[in-house]
Amino acid sequence: MTPFVLLPMKTQGIENYGYMMGNMAVLPDITFLCLIVMANGHAFEASTFHVLRLCTGLRRLSLQLVATKSECQAQTVCTSDCICLQQVEWKTEELLLNHLEEVQVNGWGGTEHVVAFVKRLFDWGTKIKEMTVNLWHSISEVKAKELYQTFQSFSRPVVCMKFYRYEKSSMVLYAPKD
Repeated sequence: MTPFVLLPMKTQGIENYGYMMGNMAVLPDITFLCLIVMANGHAFEASTFHVLRLCTGLRRLSLQLVATKSECQAQTVCTSDCICLQQVEWKTEELLLNHLEEVQVNGWGGTEHVVAFVKRLFDWGTKIKEMTVNLWHSISEVKAKELYQTFQSFSRPVVCMKFYRYEKSSMVLYAPKD
């Protein structure tokens, strides 16, 4: 089965355009969705929410977060009047992803936006059985522990969680050091 992949769009000058995803009415019966997110300092949650709203039969979701080092260390850089911050329905509207069982997040740097979105994903995906998080390659041990604890705080006990971190150029299963 070939996953449906939405390739990133050029975001330079995004403030001069309307909400780009608004014209999409429906996606085919998607069971595996791989989203490559290159936010370039903008909030991605509203666009991702819109795509997920069109794919309610989804069983597997892979979020590939592509970010620069500065994006992993900072929050959104867009201004308060940017179109990406004006779309806030993802924070309040309900979404039922009752077929979603497996989620993978690659390149998680732990920005406030990604943490908030993954937390909402747990609300929407009531049947999630497995969640795999691969941290961004330059995450420190202190930040990894913080993200691990944050993730544990909103995960459900029935979810099999796998948390990976780079150590000496290899991806290893992460367990926080006391």
